[in-house]
Amino acid sequence: MSKSNAHPPADREIAQLQQRIYLHRIGLKLSIETAQQALRERLASPGMLLAAGATGFMLERLTRPHAPPRARGPQSEPSAASRGFSVIAEALRTALRFLQSGPGLWLAARFAARAVEREPEDPSSNPQ
Repeated sequence: MSKSNAHPPADREIAQLQQRIYLHRIGLKLSIETAQQALRERLASPGMLLAAGATGFMLERLTRPHAPPRARGPQSEPSAASRGFSVIAEALRTALRFLQSGPGLWLAARFAARAVEREPEDPSSNPQ
């Protein structure tokens, strides 16, 4: 009995096991890459960007130093409607500033690209 033929079934089992491990690693790597891509897409989604912008806006409003009271005389408190209007106006100004920035332009380009992708094809231009 020669050494090369001593354990052929064991060598075949080892080779099969190594192949299964290799394929499992490839599958695991692909799963990780797929999960990473899905996470990137979810974080870059319009809803997530809107939530991040709203959170930033609220944090800015909460951490802004308040102006000291004026020494001129008694000032009346602004009404709830005027406060609400000023908050909406400031939110619009912030949104317009964001849209003029680099990330805002990127977001607008992304929306435009998605809109082009979703447009249905004209059935009359599709010869059959």
